[in-house]
Amino acid sequence: MTGGESATTFNSTERKPMTIQLLSTNTLKHCPHCLVYGPAKSGKTRLIPTCDNPVICSTDEGLSSIREHNLPFHRCVTWGNYLQFEEAAKVGQLNEFGTVVIDDLTELAELFLVLEKPKHKNLMQAYGALNDEMMRVIRFWRSQTAYIVVLICKQERIKDESTGGLIYGPCIPGKAVAPMLPYLLGSVYHMEEYIDPTTQVKQEVLRCKRSSQYEAGDRSGKLAELELANLKNIFAKSLS
Repeated sequence: MTGGESATTFNSTERKPMTIQLLSTNTLKHCPHCLVYGPAKSGKTRLIPTCDNPVICSTDEGLSSIREHNLPFHRCVTWGNYLQFEEAAKVGQLNEFGTVVIDDLTELAELFLVLEKPKHKNLMQAYGALNDEMMRVIRFWRSQTAYIVVLICKQERIKDESTGGLIYGPCIPGKAVAPMLPYLLGSVYHMEEYIDPTTQVKQEVLRCKRSSQYEAGDRSGKLAELELANLKNIFAKSLS
């Protein structure tokens, strides 16, 4: 130190007592909530019967492919219909189910825009409100611990933040929400078809690891790059 400098000393007795509560990570409950996206007619809705005791919030009138399974669903044709379903979750009405499925998130965002656009002369304001509301919706569902949540989504080409190029990812109107989905949700799976090179048998699979073409990821780290399209088995594996 130079002659004009003085050392600052701290007296441990002057420190204020700790006011935060520290928790242990081994007390945390892992809920394998996920988002599944893919092209039209790829089998996303047909995944629902592979879930444990599902209830569906249906926004796109596309459940006819699973009609023989006799599953309960809430028809959601307006944003108000969706809020009724969310309120049912808040009061515990959905706790009897093993899985809550939103089919699909892309259409749900469009329902909000139908309600919001007439409120604004500048459509950018409507999309700003959409971004805020969809982030709230996703955070609400990911916070649920009484059941597993599955969000189904259409796909589109999105910007790969690491390379600047384009890859396939989940589709949400606007530009702000879709790139955030891999961060907001622990697991993002891409629905696709796999042809066994030996037998030439086609199988529906979920991509669970990112590739140069598709956004995907799994927080548990226990899944293979491709898993057979059975969500109950995938959840069991991720929880093992």
